[in-house]
Amino acid sequence: VLSLGLVLQGAWAQPTTPLFPLRADGVYVNRQQSEDDTYCEYLRFYPTGTVITVSSECGAEALQSIRAWFRADRAGPRVDGVSRGRVARRDRQVSFRAVSKEGAVRFEGQVFENHLLLRSHSEINGHDDQQRFDFVRW
Repeated sequence: VLSLGLVLQGAWAQPTTPLFPLRADGVYVNRQQSEDDTYCEYLRFYPTGTVITVSSECGAEALQSIRAWFRADRAGPRVDGVSRGRVARRDRQVSFRAVSKEGAVRFEGQVFENHLLLRSHSEINGHDDQQRFDFVRW
């Protein structure tokens, strides 16, 4: 009985560690299709806890051209089309509020090995969505 108590105590005493890291060596991509357009939403996470979101064209060529937009020091409410936020993380759960000139969008969901499943809520127009973001390494 004593040894079981020590095992349980040890299990609870260990700090919480993420099952899968938020990768910072590329971007997470979600492809959006509307009636008359296709675009991609990109998320980039930084080891400092910053996240940047950008919407643009899809494909390898577009991904190369927007690479310069993902500078953590430039993103945020001052730059058109680029949102910035701070990530909160606990185990597989992640949440952040990305703020741009237009307003803010809240994201929350789960982290998996090579993708994210996120729910979003736009504080700009009230739109709610569920999205899968697949990781693409740079």
